[in-house]
Amino acid sequence: MLGATEIIIILVVGGIILFGGSKIGSIARSFGTFTTEYKKGKMEAEEELKELKKEIEEATEDVKDEKEEKNKGEHK
Repeated sequence: MLGATEIIIILVVGGIILFGGSKIGSIARSFGTFTTEYKKGKMEAEEELKELKKEIEEATEDVKDEKEEKNKGEHK
C-alpha cells in the first residue's frame, strides 16, 4: 500500500515528465492563485451567510414584537 508521501513523489515526478521542468513553476503559481481565490471566495460566502442569518434573526424578532403588541392591544 502506498502512503501519502509516496503518492506525492509519484505525482511530482509524473508532472515533471509530462510538463517538463519549466512548466512546473507556472503550474505551481497557477495553483497558488487558485488557492488564494478559493479562500477569498469562501470567506466572502461565509460573511454573506452571517449577514443573511443576522437579517433573518432581526426579521424574526420584528415579527415577534409585532405579534406581542397586537396581543397586548387585544387584551385591553
